[in-house]
Amino acid sequence: MAQPGDKIPFLNSVKNRSSLLIRMKSLCLKMTDSEKLIAEYILDNPEEVYNLKIEDISKKLGISLPTVFRFTRKLGFEGFKDFKVELIRDMAIGMNIEITDISDDSVEAVTRNMFKKINRNLKDTLSFINYKDLEKAV
Repeated sequence: MAQPGDKIPFLNSVKNRSSLLIRMKSLCLKMTDSEKLIAEYILDNPEEVYNLKIEDISKKLGISLPTVFRFTRKLGFEGFKDFKVELIRDMAIGMNIEITDISDDSVEAVTRNMFKKINRNLKDTLSFINYKDLEKAV
């Protein structure tokens, strides 16, 4: 079982840039109560979180600064600032599914492009499923 301060190996790879929010959801079963509180707040308020400082989250949730910092380290980040950068990137990627510049494209081209993006997101999500943990949860 993961201990506070432990890093989750697959999350430390720069190559794994799939949705941070999805990764957080998948790790909730292995989190401490304080970590779950932080994760739930971030999952419920991602748009608000990227405007907050680590001190703001600490005060808002009644959790110590070191606990919030360790939470981000456990997810494989150097600190809260790096975590926020990834959160912002995630949110921007999610918004990119909507295709805005389609003036020269056919309906078929637009549809195919959207399906490619959605398919890529689904594949990324699938790669983070831990079937053993899923079976335990069920």
